[in-house]
Amino acid sequence: MKQMMLLSALLFVVAEDATAELRDISFEERMQAIIRNETELMRQELEKMNDIMHETRHELEMLRQENALLHEMCKATTNENELRVKRQHVQSVAFHAYQSGNKCIQNMQTFVYEQVLLNDGNGYSTRDGIFDPPVSGVYVFTWSIADHHDWYAAELVVDGVSRGATIADNDTDDTAVGTAVVVLYVRAGSHVFVRRSAGNGCTVLNEDNLARNSFSGWLLYP
Repeated sequence: MKQMMLLSALLFVVAEDATAELRDISFEERMQAIIRNETELMRQELEKMNDIMHETRHELEMLRQENALLHEMCKATTNENELRVKRQHVQSVAFHAYQSGNKCIQNMQTFVYEQVLLNDGNGYSTRDGIFDPPVSGVYVFTWSIADHHDWYAAELVVDGVSRGATIADNDTDDTAVGTAVVVLYVRAGSHVFVRRSAGNGCTVLNEDNLARNSFSGWLLYP
């Protein structure tokens, strides 16, 4: 009888141990399942974050490109506006001046035209007879000379270099007039003037009812 009771007790203990082991295994499996589930959720969240970061980088790149394009457009617009203002400004460069009264001008002496009818751009100076272009561009220059009883020549000089000439030559007791026109590119700040290059005597004719020594110029295009 005792043996039966001992055997029953032993079987009970073994059964309890098996049940506890099963419970331990079931708990471990549940924990592993929870961990797997949480891990999967974290993986999905990371994928979403990666997608968001990728989209954000793409949007930032698009914004960078748009900003660069806007910068170029603003730069082009600024340049165009500056060019338009410059053109509006340089279109007013023009001058015309003449001498009053007969004068004695020696060879290689600069003509100083003290009477100014037009000086848009303020490039011409009555102090020395020199025109200093306020802007670079292609200019038209024309000058006229007049003589009585004799002859002389006058040339256009740009930065010390002769760029054109004309002559007033009179063989009789009359008035002779010479005129020349030159079209050339001139840099801003250059010195442009007319000087007597050769001739007899020194008198140059300046009479309102006959002829005037004059000097004119204007900007054709920048």
